Amino acid sequence: MSTFIKEYLSQLETQWTEVDVLISSASECENSNPDLFNAVCRSTSVLIVAHMEGFIKDLTKNLIRDLNSSLDFKDLPRAIQNTCCQGYLGFNATAIPRYQESLEDMIQHLSECSGYKVPHEPFIFDKNRNPKPDSIQEVFKRLGSKDVFKSLHNSLFDEAFESDNRLQRLLVIAKYFVERSVHTFPYKASMQQCNLKYEKYSGRTLWQEFLDEINKIRHAIAHGNTFSNDENIDALRRRRNKAKLLQLVLIYIACCLISK
Repeated sequence: MSTFIKEYLSQLETQWTEVDVLISSASECENSNPDLFNAVCRSTSVLIVAHMEGFIKDLTKNLIRDLNSSLDFKDLPRAIQNTCCQGYLGFNATAIPRYQESLEDMIQHLSECSGYKVPHEPFIFDKNRNPKPDSIQEVFKRLGSKDVFKSLHNSLFDEAFESDNRLQRLLVIAKYFVERSVHTFPYKASMQQCNLKYEKYSGRTLWQEFLDEINKIRHAIAHGNTFSNDENIDALRRRRNKAKLLQLVLIYIACCLISK
């Protein structure tokens, strides 16, 4: 049976069409209509961030759908069980007495229930948030990763920052690995295949800096802090492609976590 994540991949590609339309429109009017060019570029920068925010929510929902379709609660990864129950108890372990004991009791109780379906709400942002590194990190922590950026750091996909040609090549590679991995459940995903090691880092990783940058640009435009446009077509295409690559790699990492 086809997985929800596999179906979502097709949807994800379609969602980027409107960004591609804007970039194409900006290219057409770059020399003939500077005011329109600047407006379209600014709009594109905001929309790229919106797509990243929507992606994190949709990825999580489809992962949970696949889990609910294939596994009973007792067979779920422990991180999924924990997060599900924390959705009821709250994520602050100091808020109630004997929190860990209550968590274990709830996991045991739900493991004995038949037909229980895990809700997706405990896994996503508590409120609508921009896709900042800390927000993405929190979502993946609830899926079972202590720090998803440690997996990305010094991986094959850091090479996306070396050149546009390498970025294009990595998009092809990532799409291949993801599509091959999600045809059926359990997913056929492995961190070792893409050199997604768990490496410590100091400061900010390349992908955290990328997310910092696109959020900063979006914030400046959306809140009226700037009315100028410093972008060009190549920069927009590069930003779109990095966002698409990051989406594919995050899908793959999430599938690895679920496949443990």
